[in-house]
Order: sequence, then C-alpha cells, then structure tokens
Amino acid sequence: MYQSVHGGVGKDPVGQRRPGASQLPLGERNGETRYYQRPDVTSETYDAAEQSFWHDDYETTTLTPILWNHFAFALTHGPCFKQARTLYDAIGNDFVRKEPWQTVERYRNMRDWAREEAADPHHHDE
Repeated sequence: MYQSVHGGVGKDPVGQRRPGASQLPLGERNGETRYYQRPDVTSETYDAAEQSFWHDDYETTTLTPILWNHFAFALTHGPCFKQARTLYDAIGNDFVRKEPWQTVERYRNMRDWAREEAADPHHHDE
C-alpha cells in the first residue's frame, strides 16, 4: 500500500535552506547525499533509469512507484533536477513512499527544491 501525503507524518527540518549553490536543504547535507553527488554515481543512476522505467520497453507495474521515489531522491541529489522533476510529477500526491523520504514533508521539500532548480534558466543539470 502506498503512503499518501494526506496521512499524518512527523516534521523534518529539511525545509530550512542554506545560502549557496542549489540551496541544498540542511537535512540533506550528509554522507548519503554526498555519495549521490559524485559524478560517477550520478551518471550510473541516470543510466540505470534509462535502462529501466525510462526504457521504451518498460511495462509499468504496481511496483514502479517504488523506483520513481528512489530515483527522484537520487537524481535530485545528483543534481539532475529536470529529470527528477518528471519523477515527482509521476509520483504526485498518491504514490509517495516512506522510503527514501522518511516523511511526507521531506518529500515535498525535495520535490519543491527540484522543481525550483529545474525552472531556473541559469541552472544546468550535470
């Protein structure tokens, strides 16, 4: 069963922003996110997405939203904001999973951050 954003979920401090490049939320500055920011990991993540749910032959199943959530998380930290934005659009409010977000607020903050960066004409995805 998918966790809906309409359910009760605890708060996450990720909504706070620091000044600087890409406005990385405070709660996102840790070893996990540094890993996703490595160019080799970003490239492999993008390639894996192209070989799975972005592939022409991919058939969507009830498990596909699990992929969307994890890839949106990884691509946002890549930072591949434009590609991540397409996944956030697919996830919407109905297919938010507990993993990797932990809270719906964190999902919303990451989604909003990716959308904001993707809309910035001065930002170029890596």
